Amino acid sequence: MRRRRPDKRTINPDPIYSDLIVAKFINNLMRDGKKSVAERIVYNSFSLIEKKEKTDSPLDIFKKAFLYKNIFSTMARGRRRKRHCKYTLGRI
Repeated sequence: MRRRRPDKRTINPDPIYSDLIVAKFINNLMRDGKKSVAERIVYNSFSLIEKKEKTDSPLDIFKKAFLYKNIFSTMARGRRRKRHCKYTLGRI
């Protein structure tokens, strides 16, 4: 048993855009503790958005997509049984 509740950790905003939502998205995208890889993916996609869209900043487009929940994948997981084993499959 714990002696006391652990302290709540604060998330620092990302260094380039200084936005908390982008930092949380990077942390959610991160796999196996590879934060620099996740940051590279997000910032490269922001640079692609910046090249294609001349009117809005990439942060505004990201926040619009985040507001309408267009970011998250629509894949759901389903379980199938085959020969007494259960397999987890992705389905749309």
